[in-house]
Amino acid sequence: MIPEVVADVYARRLGSSLDSVIKLTDANGKLVAINDDYEDKTAGLTTHHADSRLSARIQRSGHYYLYLVDGQQQGGEAYSYRVHLRPIHPDFELRVVPSSVNARAGTTVPITVHAMRKDGFDGDIVLGLHESPPGFILSGDRIPAGCDIVRATLTVPSEANSPISLSLAGQAIIQRRTVTRVAGPADDMMQAFIYRHLVPAEDFQVAITGAARGSSTVACSQRDP
Repeated sequence: MIPEVVADVYARRLGSSLDSVIKLTDANGKLVAINDDYEDKTAGLTTHHADSRLSARIQRSGHYYLYLVDGQQQGGEAYSYRVHLRPIHPDFELRVVPSSVNARAGTTVPITVHAMRKDGFDGDIVLGLHESPPGFILSGDRIPAGCDIVRATLTVPSEANSPISLSLAGQAIIQRRTVTRVAGPADDMMQAFIYRHLVPAEDFQVAITGAARGSSTVACSQRDP
C-alpha cells in the first residue's frame, strides 16, 4: 500500500496572525504537494480560513521536506503555529441546524444535518436520535455516499415538557469499523453577505408550544368526465 500523509497547520484556528502556506518536496526539491488556504467547516468561529492543509501519497522511500512560510511575508511572536503531521484517518463530524427549534405539539418541523467528511471518507451515514426522550421521530435518517447535506424532519410528541434537549448521532462503516459520531448543534450564519459559517451552539433544544391540533385527511377524487 502506498503511504499517504496529511500535514495540517493550526494557526488562525488558534488565534494566530499567520497566513500559512505549506509545501512538501522530495530530497531533490521536486514538489510533491502544496497548499495555501484550507476551509475547515468544523471551525465555525473562524472567519478567515487561512490555515493550510495538504494530503500527499509518498511514491517511494527516502527523505522528504515540509516547508512552511507566511503568505504575507510577516513574522514574529504573534505568528505562532502548530503543524500536525499524520497518516490519513478517514472520519466525519456532524452538525445539526438550527440549534433551537420551535414546534407545535404533534407537528413536524424541518432540520438540516451537515456532514464534514475527512481524509477521503465518502460512505453512507445513518442518522438517528441518540438517548432522546420517547415520542420524537426523525425522518430522512441517512446521508448518502457522496452527499454532505441532508434535509430531514423532526416530529415532536403531542405531549411533552418544554424545552427539551435532544441529541442526534450518525453511524458509518469506515475501514470495516463501525464509527458513531454525535452531531454538534449549530446555527447557519452569514458573514459579509457572502460567507456562511456553522457557528457551534451549546445544546440542540426543542421548544414545544400549544396543544396538538386535530389531524385532517385530504382525499383525492376523480374529475367528472
